[in-house]
Amino acid sequence: GKPILFGLTLYGIALCIRSSFGIYGIFFGSALVGLGICFINVLAPTLIKEYFPSRVGPMTGTYTTMMYLFAAISSATAVPVAHKVDSWQIALAMWLPLVLVCLIIWGVQYKKSHPFIPPQDTLSISGGRLLKESPLARWIIVLMASQGFIYFCALSWLPTIIQQSGYGDTEAGLVASVVQICGIPGAMLAGAAVHRFRSQQIPCMMAGGTFLTASLLMVFSQTLTGFLICAVFLGFSMAAAYTLFLCVLTLRAGSPQQAGQLTGVVFLIGYLVASSGPWLMGRVYDWTEN
Repeated sequence: GKPILFGLTLYGIALCIRSSFGIYGIFFGSALVGLGICFINVLAPTLIKEYFPSRVGPMTGTYTTMMYLFAAISSATAVPVAHKVDSWQIALAMWLPLVLVCLIIWGVQYKKSHPFIPPQDTLSISGGRLLKESPLARWIIVLMASQGFIYFCALSWLPTIIQQSGYGDTEAGLVASVVQICGIPGAMLAGAAVHRFRSQQIPCMMAGGTFLTASLLMVFSQTLTGFLICAVFLGFSMAAAYTLFLCVLTLRAGSPQQAGQLTGVVFLIGYLVASSGPWLMGRVYDWTEN
């Protein structure tokens, strides 16, 4: 309860900073947004493991579906709202009321909840020991890092690629919103299907194949239609891969405490790798000018 309240509070403060202090506020506020999101994302598998241990797939799918739904709404409305009111600050800050609503809901939930006491036989191990002793943890990190790497690269550079192909910011915003919208069925199907396979390797490989298709389309597309098709594959595969990653992590953890430990290690290393993607793509673009 408390960490999620802290993450939501941090997110609300970040929205205020991003919309009030110019370019420096955007950078500092974005850093705080990322920190708040990390708190919430790391705790999501722990909450699902604790309260819905027999419905990991559907609950994880619901969580990621709502995440992509509101991301799609945000992407689709940001540019039109900024143009309508002639203020990008308002477009950035318009989600603050929703954060306040979430704070109220979680505040009430926190007062009603009971502190979780881990079982006596639950082992608490360090991140380094977890990586050393668990091949599963290493493979989950590879899955998360690769998904995040492509996700950050695509969302950071796809609008620029579209604009350099001769289209405006409205078309770029449209393609970005399609990416998020197509993530909704990807998250729902992945959450529903994860329990239908004896091994999670098959759905993970299917998501990887869709990822590869999307990457090739992004490289070779020149028309708006091609970019939209790319967005469909990209959004579906990203949401499916992220949902599968959370499902595998939650299912394989022995307890909510272990789910939290595993999630923390995976997100730490995975985000460090994934966050380097946009910068590396920028360096490659500078070297090749293509």
